Amino acid sequence: MRNMHRVVCAVNESLYYQMLCKGLLQSLLKYRSIPYKITVLLDGENSQPFDDLREQIEIVSVKPLDIICGCVSSRTTFARLEIPYIFPHEKRILYLDVDTYIMNDIQELFTIPFKTIAAVVPGQHLMIKELLTREFKTNLNKMDYVLDGINYSVGSDDHIYFNAGK
Repeated sequence: MRNMHRVVCAVNESLYYQMLCKGLLQSLLKYRSIPYKITVLLDGENSQPFDDLREQIEIVSVKPLDIICGCVSSRTTFARLEIPYIFPHEKRILYLDVDTYIMNDIQELFTIPFKTIAAVVPGQHLMIKELLTREFKTNLNKMDYVLDGINYSVGSDDHIYFNAGK
């Protein structure tokens, strides 16, 4: 049997963002032509708005780095940086912002041959080290940390981060 593709989004306990996320999930489920592994990275405890979707989605609790910088007002934005560590054996994962609404089948996105990270964003991508250096006005070194028994590394020279917000 062929492996299912994984689609991931991240949300905190804000009811506003959870309702946006629920709209994303419902639209994804409505227009899918094949099954996906759908994962919500939840920064917090409350997930009541997703109760009726529990059989079709997976909720993974996360605690992103508590970094607030620039136009990024929520640490949940940084949860996407943890995706490769949470799903180390996945070859391809599609991350969607919670304010996205799917209007057609997205299966084709999983057939596009990528050799690197790709994103559709209205801004530019930044190296995370450059982002942290610019925002904190200091030369930061790579930061390694352990969370729930998983090793994480942020700020290496090749760690790409795509702009969120603005």
